[in-house]
Amino acid sequence: MFQKTLICLDGSKLAEEILPYAAEHVQGFKGEAILLQVITAHITIPPPESTHVLTFGRDSKPDQVHAADIGKTTTLEPKAGLQLREIEREQGESKAYLDGIADRLRTNDLKVKTVTLQGDVSDTILNYAQSSNISLIAMTTHGKSGLKHGVLGRVALDILKESEITVLLIKPRGK
Repeated sequence: MFQKTLICLDGSKLAEEILPYAAEHVQGFKGEAILLQVITAHITIPPPESTHVLTFGRDSKPDQVHAADIGKTTTLEPKAGLQLREIEREQGESKAYLDGIADRLRTNDLKVKTVTLQGDVSDTILNYAQSSNISLIAMTTHGKSGLKHGVLGRVALDILKESEITVLLIKPRGK
């Protein structure tokens, strides 16, 4: 019945409190655990009609370049490069984080897969769960933002309201 359990993590100790419950569930159904972390770093791409003033070197004169022309020559939007490095850094951190948790779960003979995706957290979780035939979404009511934001955190509330898949929610005990 519950062959694929999606365990949603955000890197916080609060979110990790779902792990014992989800691991027991996966073990009981002899299913697979998919550890998912969604990163929110993004690249800002300016609209084609926008104009940017690019300069090179101390003594150069400003040169207006339309966004549609960026990348066609040696010019490149500097902000996009910084954003790309931020995405790569977050992806690396997420992989190391999820791999560490997966290794701990595998000591209990669990079948575990890790996935890092990028985008809006709620939408990304729901889309992945739907497209991957997930049978259970497991998560805590609160994560990085802590317990100060009401009974349910924003992501948990969105998942609970929008999911057509069974959701296992627990309220973390941490502070």
